[in-house]
Amino acid sequence: VFWMLLQHMGRENALAGLQTFLARYHQDRDHPVLQDFLAVMRPFAPDAEAYDAFTRQWFLEVVVPEYALTDAAKAAAGDGWEVRVTVTNEGTGTMPVEVCAARGERFPDEDAEVEAPGYRDARVTVTLGPGESQAVAIPCDFEPERVLVDPDALVLQLRREQARTEL
Repeated sequence: VFWMLLQHMGRENALAGLQTFLARYHQDRDHPVLQDFLAVMRPFAPDAEAYDAFTRQWFLEVVVPEYALTDAAKAAAGDGWEVRVTVTNEGTGTMPVEVCAARGERFPDEDAEVEAPGYRDARVTVTLGPGESQAVAIPCDFEPERVLVDPDALVLQLRREQARTEL
């Protein structure tokens, strides 16, 4: 969740908030609680209302999205391809998440730090609340082999393996 908070706020804003939090409570004999942390970080959020919604959901409630893919298909479209898939959030959390059509192995070696030369992907972003579904179309300039949700693992989710399907 702290990784998602960093992504939500932006690296520079989050790091500035963390520095302020540490400076404020470093010498304090009264230990800060979660609500103190959230209050210190809030002024560094680019959008206070979005920050409040994010922190309420991820720090003060117990929620986790769970994405599932159905009806995945690819078809030639002009000079490229189009993937159509229905994404459903079977969980309880709400987060913007990328849906990706991909070809090739992104990191064929566990220790690889750069994408493999033959890897390609195209992405769209969706935001689904609990129980919501959305049909998604992903235009590609390559023939995709699979579809997956959250290819960069930025969103905490249940059953990540069911959010991937071969085409």
